[in-house]
Amino acid sequence: MKREELRLDFGAFIRELMRVKSIGLVCHHNADPDSLLSACVLKRILDSLKVKATIYAPADISELARKIMEELYDSEVNVLTDIKNIEENNALCLVDVSTLDQLSKELKDIILRKYRSKLFVIDHHTPHPDILKLVRAILIDPGACATGELVYMLAKEVNVRLDKRDIEALAVAILYDTKRFVIANRNVFKIMSEIFDMIDYNKLLSMFHKEMRIDEKIARLKAAIRARLFRTEIRGKEVVIALSHVSSYEASAARALLELGADLAIVSGGKKGVVRVCARCTRNFAELTNIHLGRDIMMKLGEEISGSGGGHALAASANGVGNPEEALTKALNILKMRIGVKLKEIR
Repeated sequence: MKREELRLDFGAFIRELMRVKSIGLVCHHNADPDSLLSACVLKRILDSLKVKATIYAPADISELARKIMEELYDSEVNVLTDIKNIEENNALCLVDVSTLDQLSKELKDIILRKYRSKLFVIDHHTPHPDILKLVRAILIDPGACATGELVYMLAKEVNVRLDKRDIEALAVAILYDTKRFVIANRNVFKIMSEIFDMIDYNKLLSMFHKEMRIDEKIARLKAAIRARLFRTEIRGKEVVIALSHVSSYEASAARALLELGADLAIVSGGKKGVVRVCARCTRNFAELTNIHLGRDIMMKLGEEISGSGGGHALAASANGVGNPEEALTKALNILKMRIGVKLKEIR
């Protein structure tokens, strides 16, 4: 299947799922609320359709996602972090996963060995081309703001009645990935208007509150101290680009640089030869440059660091091997080629 063949066919997707006796629903590395809660609701949809589904988070679950899942479902939903029995499933469905590099190496090897043409994907990111060579059916919409959107629309398509907890789970998934509607589209507000009377909005917002760990605070501050700053003019408007490196919390550090005033922030990190690069930009930067961070920067960077990359227009990442500072230089070179104007370093 090629990327240009992506299309939203909810009916075909669910028909293929219903031909499967048992399926593993797989979340990405450090599963966030959109990935985990979308998998929880998808399992409940499949349960109602008599398809046996098991949720796997083989590369762990983020603290926030685990906390919210437990608040919503208590102990009713079981999520496995051990994949020793995953091959008992007839098929696998990747939830909020756009590349196999978002999974553990062990699971990636299992998929390549056993699940070619037995792989389903439900996601809202631009997929890596390699993943499309393995799929049996997909539900991918890079224009959606959250995988939770697609799960909600799937439930409507098959007339599965979701209970209050499921509705709240999908609302949280959407709230999380849209950054409380900072990144949203017409369909997000349409869905929220349909479910608003069934949720306690203020209660859901309160679920996002968590005290920032001291090491995350330090990472954000170190990113600011180490930042290299560049300025340039694009279509008559000046923008500031910040590059930095930390040992962990790259995404949080990139967000912090944006909050401090950068229009684009790229932060690298990693240990023992494994490197991760996260990028965040303002909507204004994306519109001025016509750059999609996932497609135009991180997907290319992933190839250059012998890994993979992708993501959204305003938020993306790449994982691979090498030195974090060298990866940052490669990201800067890709940006320079794409942006087409000179960058002046601020010293």
